[in-house]
Amino acid sequence: MEISASTSEKILEFPNNPPPTFGATSVRFDDLVMSISSHDIDELSQAVRFWDHEYQRLQPGLFTGELQQIHIGGIQLLRAAWSQALLARGQSPPGTIAFGVHLSVQGKATWRNYGCDQRHLLVNPDREVDLKATDNYEMAVLTVDKIRFQQQLQRFCPSLDKTGQLPIVLQPKPETLNALAAYLRLFFAWVKRHPQSLGQSPLQTVFVQDIFSLLLTAIASTIDQPAPRPYSAKRIRLVKQAEELVNANPHQPLTLATLCRALQTSERTLIYSFQDIFDMSPMAYFKAQRLNGVHRQLKAADPEVARVKDIALQWGFQHMGHFSQDYKAMFNESPSQTLRRSGRVSVRQL
Repeated sequence: MEISASTSEKILEFPNNPPPTFGATSVRFDDLVMSISSHDIDELSQAVRFWDHEYQRLQPGLFTGELQQIHIGGIQLLRAAWSQALLARGQSPPGTIAFGVHLSVQGKATWRNYGCDQRHLLVNPDREVDLKATDNYEMAVLTVDKIRFQQQLQRFCPSLDKTGQLPIVLQPKPETLNALAAYLRLFFAWVKRHPQSLGQSPLQTVFVQDIFSLLLTAIASTIDQPAPRPYSAKRIRLVKQAEELVNANPHQPLTLATLCRALQTSERTLIYSFQDIFDMSPMAYFKAQRLNGVHRQLKAADPEVARVKDIALQWGFQHMGHFSQDYKAMFNESPSQTLRRSGRVSVRQL
């Protein structure tokens, strides 16, 4: 099914083959195979079923993203890949626990204030999503009922915490995590070639059992592995304070000097904190956030009444020439083009 010139989506559902339900979760992953590719980051984030999250671009240039979403045996499997660095924040489905496996990561990503790379298994036990991903990034995410997973984990590895609580980031033995990542790559590639075949219940059972076994093996191998450490608590706190301050005043023009005065910190300390956690300067980070805000507002606006200049001013952009250049570099089109694409017929120019 063609969605637009930049987007394609394929969906298969197997209504006659209902999956088992696990525990008391409020989410039921009815069987589904879906794939979508797009240049629009919002289309990708909105396509993920049951997740309440938002993507923000952090890097200029043409964005290309791909999403595979597979529901089998009552679990959700996602493969997300994109060309540009981005920030993903929000919540995973209620009543679930989710695991992230890097399939490709260049450099260092950040998951909930932990630096992470190919060596790490990401854990989301409490729904909070906060991921800063690098460019040319690819990840697989397994989401399953939390109660059922904890029961299986305690049976498989009773020496782990009896509560079933896991750290936010795990560092399994490399051979166990590599085996899980390799299987997931083959699984997603196979489903892409044979989506109809996944409707067979015995085949679903084999895939789910294999993936669970590899995941539990990787988790069990962390018992004698070094525990990853989060970033400096002082830098985490400073970055959070800066975000809260800027987000509370989106219309205010922003300079590094005024931000540091408000935070009572030095420019050097603030820059190092943002470089450590986001791998970018605070001014580049907040400019990207504000550009994303303008972009979403333009897409939702009525071009018959909205003006680009008014929306830009709401997000603290005072110089329209510089704003237009930065916007086009980020989104590969002018602000007026975005407004025209909102589905209506006219637009007021700056």
